[in-house]
Amino acid sequence: MTPENFLEFYKQKYNYIKDGNYVMGSLDGFYWNSTILIENLSLKKPKNYNSIMLKTPIVVSISKDIFEPELEGLAKLTMDFWKYYKLETYKDKLVFNMKQSEWNGLIEKTSNLGDTLETRNLSFIFNPIFKFFENTLNSKSGYKFTSYVNKFTTNTWKINLIKKESSFVIELFWPKVLLLESSRNGGINFASGLLSYSFFFQPNVKNIPDDGKYSFLQIIEFKVS
Repeated sequence: MTPENFLEFYKQKYNYIKDGNYVMGSLDGFYWNSTILIENLSLKKPKNYNSIMLKTPIVVSISKDIFEPELEGLAKLTMDFWKYYKLETYKDKLVFNMKQSEWNGLIEKTSNLGDTLETRNLSFIFNPIFKFFENTLNSKSGYKFTSYVNKFTTNTWKINLIKKESSFVIELFWPKVLLLESSRNGGINFASGLLSYSFFFQPNVKNIPDDGKYSFLQIIEFKVS
């Protein structure tokens, strides 16, 4: 994969409007799940209605001149990240190839963990991964690098940890009822400017094993290259 291939694939995920701008989304109506404010004034809920559908949807777009440089930056950053860790991708598995010193640092961060745990936060694993890569960047790279690992207030991951001599594997399980939201609300992401890249797959729910509470999501392995 190259930055050019990645860029072409990413562009195909967006629609265009006639003036060449990128469409980021559209608003088809309003739903009264909470108070709606317009110009800081509360909009009164119509009698006997929980929603109003617009005759003409509101289209939210962004200028091509703004969006494409951001997209090019993300493509270059993503490919540099992939090359740094020599990422390998399989059907339900992602493999990071690491330097011995960095792998040792990751193992140290997770040394007090058991074989299985439930947690609302994966930062103890992925913050070091992002930091190792970020330390290789310099002011001349031109990247606006940001990373974030979502934290939850009510939902938890189930994680199986498999530690070997030169390999560290995590098996991720996501609450069954939220499986379709995994790649959107459970993100492990890094960003360049306006755009971000997520490591999670969008699972095919018909083929996902579960134990009634958790559904298998994917495997991520960190090994010494």
